Amino acid sequence: MDGVYPIAVFAHVAGAVTLGVAGGIEAVALARLRRAATPDEARSWVGQLALPGRLGGLAMLAILASGIWMTVSVWGHAPWIASGFAGMVLMGALGGGVTGRWLKRVGPAVQQERGPALTPELRARLSSPVLDASLRLRAALGVGVLALMAMKPTGGPAAAILLVASMALGLAWAAGPLAAARGKGAQEGGA
Repeated sequence: MDGVYPIAVFAHVAGAVTLGVAGGIEAVALARLRRAATPDEARSWVGQLALPGRLGGLAMLAILASGIWMTVSVWGHAPWIASGFAGMVLMGALGGGVTGRWLKRVGPAVQQERGPALTPELRARLSSPVLDASLRLRAALGVGVLALMAMKPTGGPAAAILLVASMALGLAWAAGPLAAARGKGAQEGGA
């Protein structure tokens, strides 16, 4: 077990770094997608959004497999591990359930788009604030899980409070794009 533990820690940390890289790629691709003016530009950036999903999935697998092994072999049950696992499950559900589903719905529409410029309907779908909100909430949860792994709080309430606090901050941060979109919609509807 002595020789396996450092490898498991490396896989765990490498997975966390890869998950951060995937989030960075997603953030850039979403920002560029919003600025896309032509169907070709939109296709390029929608294609780039597939990469974070693949990287994120591999990263989650590395994090969870190594984390489960370390829990069973070294750490045993600890509240910070349970809270960290819950945070990872939420991150995966948001990534697949929000961004993944959006790509499956909008990706084909982008591929079929013809003409010199994007239609207003497709441009509105590409600017969905839900994507930013999902990314921001996942980032905040990731920071919360990272804090749990670094601090390893021994009390169950402390571990849960840390995760809930990161989720609350993430929700507050995610509310920005949603509120901005609602405000924009209200202004356009009232004009």
